[in-house]
Amino acid sequence: MFKDLALKVKEFGERASMLMETYITISILMTLMLTVMFMTSLSLQTYWGGNMEGGTFLLYGYFIVPALAMLFIFLADSQQMRLR
Repeated sequence: MFKDLALKVKEFGERASMLMETYITISILMTLMLTVMFMTSLSLQTYWGGNMEGGTFLLYGYFIVPALAMLFIFLADSQQMRLR
């Protein structure tokens, strides 16, 4: 009985750690990508018609990141270990 419970807890820990690593990786890479695009757009504005403004960061910071966090919280909750 305790071996089964220990296996379930271990599996849940592995799934939760995978979800956390994925969330951290996605949020950091998206932030780096937007920062590089914004800086490139500012430096090459005369040669390239790229029009990336500060509003993009507001959209990312206030809407995309919280929506992504809620998605990962939902995924973690749906994979939560249930005891009978």
